[in-house]
Amino acid sequence: MRISLLVNGTEQMLRVPPLRSLLKILREDLGLTGTKEGCGEGECGACAVFLDGMLVNSCLVPAFQLHGREVVTIEGLGSKENPDPLQNAFLEEGAVQCGFCTPGLILASRALLNENPHPNREEIRAGLSGSLCRCTGYERVVAAVEKCAAASPEEATTPDGQGTREKRGFRSDGPPFPCDGDSPRVLFPQSIDETLRMLADADAPPTLFAGGTDLMVPGNGEAVPECILNILDIPDLRGIFEREDLLEIRAGTSMDAVAKNAVVRKSFPALAEAALSFGAPAIRNRATIGGNLAGASTAADSPPALLVLGASVVLESVRGTRTIPLEEFVTSYRKTVLAGDELLTKILVPFRMGREQAERYRNFQSFRKVGSRSALTISRVTVAASLDTDAEGRIVHARIAVGSAAPTVRLLERTGRFLLGRTADAATRREACRRAAEEVAPRSTPEYKRWVVEQLLGDFLEHLPGGPRCDEDGAEKR
Repeated sequence: MRISLLVNGTEQMLRVPPLRSLLKILREDLGLTGTKEGCGEGECGACAVFLDGMLVNSCLVPAFQLHGREVVTIEGLGSKENPDPLQNAFLEEGAVQCGFCTPGLILASRALLNENPHPNREEIRAGLSGSLCRCTGYERVVAAVEKCAAASPEEATTPDGQGTREKRGFRSDGPPFPCDGDSPRVLFPQSIDETLRMLADADAPPTLFAGGTDLMVPGNGEAVPECILNILDIPDLRGIFEREDLLEIRAGTSMDAVAKNAVVRKSFPALAEAALSFGAPAIRNRATIGGNLAGASTAADSPPALLVLGASVVLESVRGTRTIPLEEFVTSYRKTVLAGDELLTKILVPFRMGREQAERYRNFQSFRKVGSRSALTISRVTVAASLDTDAEGRIVHARIAVGSAAPTVRLLERTGRFLLGRTADAATRREACRRAAEEVAPRSTPEYKRWVVEQLLGDFLEHLPGGPRCDEDGAEKR
């Protein structure tokens, strides 16, 4: 495959295998070794770069998605003669020790300051959560970012290495140029209709590829596909739209866009928290909500939240369109009802209440995740809940879902029914937690996971009367 891209302001024309990672292209093909190779699966952040001005982990970006794009590495952020202010700040604050993680930390810091020039310490730590460092303890790194943020506004702006394609006259429209022997074969549909036709005409179902945060991870047990459909750049698969009685989330929408959407944050705080917990910024920038659902993993973050919100999914093919409740979408571990010629195009989330209902009931939502890290981890247990209470505090609607505690994400229907008509007093909380623990079926460490389910649900119910409230306009209150 022949690709052309702009790297640190210089056009590069390369012939590379379709699935060769951007990380290997930078280090091995272009000799830009400032970008470090750590875990190779998006966990450590050492390989972070800017792709069209967006922070990404280069180990998870395949060559076939690079044609016509602009990449900025640590070498392009600043030079020895003219360093980026963040590079100076890292040196002055002693935030550089072994140096292996430093390029990724600096680029993650630059991405944070480009979006938020004056972050507080909590926001700085969240922005750097995808970068692992074993030397500094992070305090000096945070201090370096604080120092740069406190400087003049000019020092917190985007450096000259980014957003320059048009100024340099660089254009590479259309897909990459195929070469004999390319494996796998990659197709580049430009619309949903074209994708559906390709799916219908395929002899065997091709692999649908969007953000690649799962498919590019080595050792995930998946064989190299024979044919890939690149659906990341289809405009009609992206966006969040407010309809009369529901929110429509297109399947190709990034998890970062979901987490930051104002309507999601106001009306569906459980989903916003699930999207924010999904991973660090470089992962959320690439991962799509449709990919998270279609992967059908019990550890996926968005399904528990979407289940308790009563979401449904829209599946399209040349044969027609069908809409099914999310609880019917996954049939078993890593298996869904998607036919070989179908595409998941939309997620529909109904608004819980109209104005009249909001005057009578209060809606409470929660999403909690337990894992080895707070920002970027495969969940050990997730618990999501959405409950409505009346003026007397009686529960009139209850949906609870658990992830990583059964072969599939599970809606705890019996526990939800038990809560109806009751108040969240101590006796009700104890019994609800006991029932929830019995209703899950962990495949590993069952005692631990049942205990975690009890703790997370119990904490939510205990704080229910004073917990976050979503009123008629969706605003969260206490």
